[in-house]
Amino acid sequence: MYDLYTFYNNTETYYLTNNNTAVVVGDNTYDPIPIERTEVVYEESTKNLELTMFADEAPLIGRLWRTLTPSPVWVLVKTVVGESTYTIFLGQIISATFDSRLKVKATVVSIESIMQSKAPTVLYQPTCRWELYGTGCGKNRALYITSLIYGVDDLSISDNVFTSAYYLLSREANYYTFGYVEITHGAFVERQMIVKNEVVGDNVVITMLNAPYMSIVSGTVVDFYAGCDLLITTCDTKFSNSAKFGGFPYVPYRNPFLGVL
Repeated sequence: MYDLYTFYNNTETYYLTNNNTAVVVGDNTYDPIPIERTEVVYEESTKNLELTMFADEAPLIGRLWRTLTPSPVWVLVKTVVGESTYTIFLGQIISATFDSRLKVKATVVSIESIMQSKAPTVLYQPTCRWELYGTGCGKNRALYITSLIYGVDDLSISDNVFTSAYYLLSREANYYTFGYVEITHGAFVERQMIVKNEVVGDNVVITMLNAPYMSIVSGTVVDFYAGCDLLITTCDTKFSNSAKFGGFPYVPYRNPFLGVL
Protein backbone atom coordinates (compact mmCIF):
# COMPACT_ATOMS: atom_id res chain seq x y z
CA MET A 1 0.00 0.00 0.00
CA TYR A 2 1.25 3.48 -0.87
CA ASP A 3 -0.04 6.98 -1.56
CA LEU A 4 -0.14 9.18 -4.67
CA TYR A 5 0.05 12.94 -4.06
CA THR A 6 -0.83 15.62 -6.61
CA PHE A 7 0.22 19.17 -5.65
CA TYR A 8 -1.11 21.85 -7.97
CA ASN A 9 -2.13 25.47 -8.38
CA ASN A 10 -3.27 27.44 -11.42
CA THR A 11 0.04 27.09 -13.25
CA GLU A 12 2.03 24.11 -11.95
CA THR A 13 1.49 20.48 -11.01
CA TYR A 14 3.74 18.04 -9.16
CA TYR A 15 3.14 14.29 -8.89
CA LEU A 16 4.75 12.65 -5.85
CA THR A 17 4.53 9.29 -4.08
CA ASN A 18 5.80 7.71 -0.89
CA ASN A 19 6.42 4.48 -2.80
CA ASN A 20 10.04 3.31 -3.04
CA THR A 21 10.07 3.71 -6.82
CA ALA A 22 8.38 5.96 -9.36
CA VAL A 23 4.78 5.13 -10.22
CA VAL A 24 3.33 5.70 -13.70
CA VAL A 25 -0.42 6.28 -13.91
CA GLY A 26 -1.63 7.11 -17.41
CA ASP A 27 0.53 9.96 -18.72
CA ASN A 28 1.68 11.02 -15.23
CA THR A 29 4.79 9.87 -13.37
CA TYR A 30 4.71 10.12 -9.58
CA ASP A 31 8.26 10.72 -8.31
CA PRO A 32 9.28 8.99 -5.07
CA ILE A 33 10.24 11.23 -2.13
CA PRO A 34 10.25 10.78 1.66
CA ILE A 35 6.76 11.93 2.55
CA GLU A 36 4.44 10.99 5.39
CA ARG A 37 0.95 11.92 6.40
CA THR A 38 -1.19 11.70 9.48
CA GLU A 39 -4.22 9.47 9.50
CA VAL A 40 -7.21 10.91 7.67
CA VAL A 41 -9.80 11.43 10.40
CA TYR A 42 -13.32 12.84 10.25
CA GLU A 43 -14.42 14.68 13.38
CA GLU A 44 -18.05 13.86 14.10
CA SER A 45 -18.76 17.24 15.69
CA THR A 46 -17.55 19.40 12.81
CA LYS A 47 -17.29 16.99 9.88
CA ASN A 48 -13.92 18.58 9.24
CA LEU A 49 -11.00 16.69 7.75
CA GLU A 50 -7.39 17.77 8.16
CA LEU A 51 -4.20 16.28 6.83
CA THR A 52 -0.64 17.04 7.97
CA MET A 53 2.22 16.04 5.72
CA PHE A 54 5.97 16.03 6.10
CA ALA A 55 8.20 16.18 3.03
CA ASP A 56 11.95 16.57 2.51
CA GLU A 57 11.34 17.82 -1.00
CA ALA A 58 8.19 19.73 -1.88
CA PRO A 59 9.23 22.38 -4.44
CA LEU A 60 5.74 23.67 -5.08
CA ILE A 61 5.10 24.26 -1.38
CA GLY A 62 8.57 25.59 -0.68
CA ARG A 63 8.70 28.07 -3.53
CA LEU A 64 5.14 29.36 -3.54
CA TRP A 65 4.53 29.53 0.19
CA ARG A 66 7.57 31.78 0.70
CA THR A 67 6.33 34.41 -1.74
CA LEU A 68 4.51 37.57 -0.67
CA THR A 69 1.16 36.52 -2.11
CA PRO A 70 1.23 32.71 -2.37
CA SER A 71 -1.05 31.03 -4.89
CA PRO A 72 -3.48 28.56 -3.33
CA VAL A 73 -1.85 25.12 -3.38
CA TRP A 74 -4.22 22.16 -3.61
CA VAL A 75 -3.41 18.60 -2.60
CA LEU A 76 -5.13 15.49 -3.98
CA VAL A 77 -4.30 12.25 -2.13
CA LYS A 78 -5.01 8.77 -3.42
CA THR A 79 -4.18 5.46 -1.74
CA VAL A 80 -3.23 2.40 -3.77
CA VAL A 81 -4.16 -0.96 -2.22
CA GLY A 82 -3.30 -3.91 -4.42
CA GLU A 83 -4.86 -3.24 -7.82
CA SER A 84 -7.33 -0.65 -6.53
CA THR A 85 -6.87 3.13 -6.16
CA TYR A 86 -8.98 5.20 -3.77
CA THR A 87 -9.30 8.97 -3.53
CA ILE A 88 -9.14 9.77 0.19
CA PHE A 89 -8.55 13.51 0.39
CA LEU A 90 -8.69 16.82 -1.45
CA GLY A 91 -7.81 20.07 0.26
CA GLN A 92 -5.87 23.30 0.31
CA ILE A 93 -2.68 24.10 2.22
CA ILE A 94 -3.46 26.61 4.97
CA SER A 95 -0.05 26.72 6.67
CA ALA A 96 3.50 25.56 6.09
CA THR A 97 6.59 25.65 8.29
CA PHE A 98 10.22 24.94 7.47
CA ASP A 99 12.95 23.70 9.81
CA SER A 100 16.68 24.38 9.45
CA ARG A 101 17.04 21.50 6.98
CA LEU A 102 14.19 22.84 4.84
CA LYS A 103 11.97 20.01 5.88
CA VAL A 104 8.40 21.09 5.20
CA LYS A 105 5.46 20.50 7.49
CA ALA A 106 2.26 21.44 5.70
CA THR A 107 -1.23 21.49 7.14
CA VAL A 108 -4.03 20.91 4.66
CA VAL A 109 -7.71 21.49 5.28
CA SER A 110 -10.33 19.60 3.30
CA ILE A 111 -12.45 21.29 0.67
CA GLU A 112 -15.54 20.16 2.57
CA SER A 113 -14.29 22.02 5.64
CA ILE A 114 -13.59 25.15 3.60
CA MET A 115 -17.09 25.10 2.12
CA GLN A 116 -18.67 24.61 5.58
CA SER A 117 -16.78 27.50 7.17
CA LYS A 118 -18.94 30.37 8.39
CA ALA A 119 -18.03 33.81 7.11
CA PRO A 120 -19.66 37.24 6.85
CA THR A 121 -21.71 37.87 3.73
CA VAL A 122 -19.34 40.53 2.45
CA LEU A 123 -15.60 40.63 3.07
CA TYR A 124 -12.93 43.05 1.94
CA GLN A 125 -11.25 40.33 -0.07
CA PRO A 126 -9.52 40.29 -3.46
CA THR A 127 -11.64 37.38 -4.74
CA CYS A 128 -15.24 37.53 -5.91
CA ARG A 129 -17.98 36.66 -3.42
CA TRP A 130 -20.67 35.72 -5.95
CA GLU A 131 -21.75 32.19 -6.74
CA LEU A 132 -20.75 31.31 -10.28
CA TYR A 133 -23.76 31.84 -12.61
CA GLY A 134 -25.79 33.03 -9.61
CA THR A 135 -27.81 36.23 -9.33
CA GLY A 136 -24.86 38.36 -8.26
CA CYS A 137 -22.64 36.98 -11.02
CA GLY A 138 -25.32 37.45 -13.64
CA LYS A 139 -23.75 35.24 -16.32
CA ASN A 140 -25.95 32.82 -18.24
CA ARG A 141 -24.48 29.37 -17.71
CA ALA A 142 -26.05 28.15 -20.97
CA LEU A 143 -23.34 30.13 -22.78
CA TYR A 144 -20.56 28.18 -21.04
CA ILE A 145 -21.75 24.59 -21.37
CA THR A 146 -20.41 21.67 -23.36
CA SER A 147 -22.79 18.71 -23.58
CA LEU A 148 -21.66 15.18 -24.46
CA ILE A 149 -23.50 11.87 -24.61
CA TYR A 150 -21.81 8.92 -22.96
CA GLY A 151 -21.57 5.94 -25.28
CA VAL A 152 -22.11 8.13 -28.35
CA ASP A 153 -19.43 10.81 -28.11
CA ASP A 154 -15.75 10.12 -27.41
CA LEU A 155 -16.10 10.21 -23.62
CA SER A 156 -14.79 7.79 -21.00
CA ILE A 157 -14.76 7.74 -17.20
CA SER A 158 -12.51 6.10 -14.61
CA ASP A 159 -13.36 6.67 -10.95
CA ASN A 160 -13.72 10.48 -10.70
CA VAL A 161 -11.96 11.34 -13.98
CA PHE A 162 -13.58 12.03 -17.35
CA THR A 163 -11.48 11.88 -20.53
CA SER A 164 -12.62 13.15 -23.91
CA ALA A 165 -11.10 14.02 -27.25
CA TYR A 166 -9.82 17.58 -27.47
CA TYR A 167 -12.00 18.42 -30.46
CA LEU A 168 -15.09 17.83 -28.29
CA LEU A 169 -13.90 19.78 -25.22
CA SER A 170 -11.60 22.12 -27.12
CA ARG A 171 -10.67 24.49 -24.33
CA GLU A 172 -7.42 25.52 -22.72
CA ALA A 173 -6.21 23.85 -19.52
CA ASN A 174 -8.15 24.91 -16.41
CA TYR A 175 -11.10 26.18 -18.46
CA TYR A 176 -13.45 23.89 -16.51
CA THR A 177 -11.53 23.97 -13.19
CA PHE A 178 -13.84 25.01 -10.31
CA GLY A 179 -16.82 24.60 -12.59
CA TYR A 180 -19.04 21.56 -12.37
CA VAL A 181 -20.38 18.52 -14.21
CA GLU A 182 -24.07 17.71 -14.40
CA ILE A 183 -24.94 14.08 -15.15
CA THR A 184 -28.53 13.34 -16.11
CA HIS A 185 -29.80 10.01 -14.76
CA GLY A 186 -33.36 10.02 -16.07
CA ALA A 187 -35.30 12.50 -13.92
CA PHE A 188 -32.37 12.89 -11.50
CA VAL A 189 -29.52 15.31 -12.23
CA GLU A 190 -26.28 14.75 -10.32
CA ARG A 191 -23.80 17.61 -9.93
CA GLN A 192 -20.11 17.14 -9.21
CA MET A 193 -17.53 19.89 -8.71
CA ILE A 194 -14.58 19.97 -11.13
CA VAL A 195 -11.31 20.32 -9.23
CA LYS A 196 -8.88 20.03 -12.14
CA ASN A 197 -8.88 20.29 -15.93
CA GLU A 198 -5.84 19.29 -18.02
CA VAL A 199 -5.02 18.98 -21.69
CA VAL A 200 -3.00 15.80 -22.22
CA GLY A 201 -1.96 15.25 -25.81
CA ASP A 202 -5.12 15.06 -27.92
CA ASN A 203 -7.37 14.61 -24.88
CA VAL A 204 -9.00 16.76 -22.24
CA VAL A 205 -8.88 15.26 -18.74
CA ILE A 206 -11.39 16.49 -16.14
CA THR A 207 -11.09 15.47 -12.49
CA MET A 208 -14.17 15.73 -10.27
CA LEU A 209 -14.24 16.03 -6.49
CA ASN A 210 -15.99 12.65 -6.22
CA ALA A 211 -16.83 9.79 -8.51
CA PRO A 212 -20.47 9.80 -9.70
CA TYR A 213 -22.87 8.28 -7.18
CA MET A 214 -24.82 6.49 -9.89
CA SER A 215 -23.58 4.38 -12.80
CA ILE A 216 -23.24 6.12 -16.15
CA VAL A 217 -24.80 4.11 -18.96
CA SER A 218 -24.85 4.60 -22.70
CA GLY A 219 -27.04 7.55 -23.62
CA THR A 220 -26.38 9.46 -20.40
CA VAL A 221 -26.08 13.22 -20.99
CA VAL A 222 -23.03 14.80 -19.34
CA ASP A 223 -22.82 18.61 -19.21
CA PHE A 224 -19.55 20.39 -18.45
CA TYR A 225 -19.70 23.99 -17.21
CA ALA A 226 -16.78 26.42 -17.32
CA GLY A 227 -15.26 27.26 -13.95
CA CYS A 228 -14.03 30.42 -12.26
CA ASP A 229 -11.18 30.93 -9.76
CA LEU A 230 -12.88 34.15 -8.54
CA LEU A 231 -10.03 36.42 -9.66
CA ILE A 232 -10.64 39.75 -11.41
CA THR A 233 -8.45 38.77 -14.38
CA THR A 234 -10.53 35.65 -14.99
CA CYS A 235 -13.77 37.59 -14.58
CA ASP A 236 -12.60 40.07 -17.20
CA THR A 237 -10.82 37.93 -19.80
CA LYS A 238 -12.89 34.73 -19.56
CA PHE A 239 -16.37 36.06 -18.80
CA SER A 240 -16.17 39.77 -19.75
CA ASN A 241 -17.95 40.42 -16.48
CA SER A 242 -15.62 42.68 -14.48
CA ALA A 243 -18.41 45.26 -14.04
CA LYS A 244 -20.17 42.77 -11.73
CA PHE A 245 -17.03 41.53 -9.98
CA GLY A 246 -17.98 40.98 -6.33
CA GLY A 247 -14.59 41.45 -4.70
CA PHE A 248 -11.97 44.10 -3.98
CA PRO A 249 -9.12 43.05 -6.27
CA TYR A 250 -6.59 45.61 -5.07
CA VAL A 251 -6.87 44.90 -1.35
CA PRO A 252 -3.39 43.69 -0.23
CA TYR A 253 -3.13 40.06 0.85
CA ARG A 254 -1.22 41.13 3.95
CA ASN A 255 -1.88 44.02 6.31
CA PRO A 256 0.80 46.63 5.43
CA PHE A 257 0.69 47.92 9.02
CA LEU A 258 1.71 44.59 10.52
CA GLY A 259 5.31 43.44 10.17
CA VAL A 260 7.41 43.80 7.05
CA LEU A 261 6.02 43.44 3.54
